[in-house]
Amino acid sequence: MEQNERRFIRVESPDLLEIRPLSGLPAKTVLTRDFSLLGICFYSPVCWEFGQPLGVRYSIPGTLEEVGMKIRIVWSELIDDDHGFLVGAQICEVDDAGLNTFLRYYYKKVKDLSSG
Repeated sequence: MEQNERRFIRVESPDLLEIRPLSGLPAKTVLTRDFSLLGICFYSPVCWEFGQPLGVRYSIPGTLEEVGMKIRIVWSELIDDDHGFLVGAQICEVDDAGLNTFLRYYYKKVKDLSSG
């Protein structure tokens, strides 16, 4: 049996993220592969460095809402030339204004998984 230290269900969902380095470099728009309340996995044309902090705007599908958060890169792995890198990040902070929106979205996705 494989040990899995994840504490929350990962939800597969190709959502749009705008990733921006805190250094002020231009933002990149990427797609998520999956997410939970503690982490996000996404495809990126850029190999982000381990431990690098980034700002994120998470566009919630079906709404005009965006959730601001800060993440820290945990790993980055080259997939192929078409997809670029698959990147895993820890969610460090969710802006107060978007916290309830993000929680509702996550729990709706988990509920859809369990009823489908």
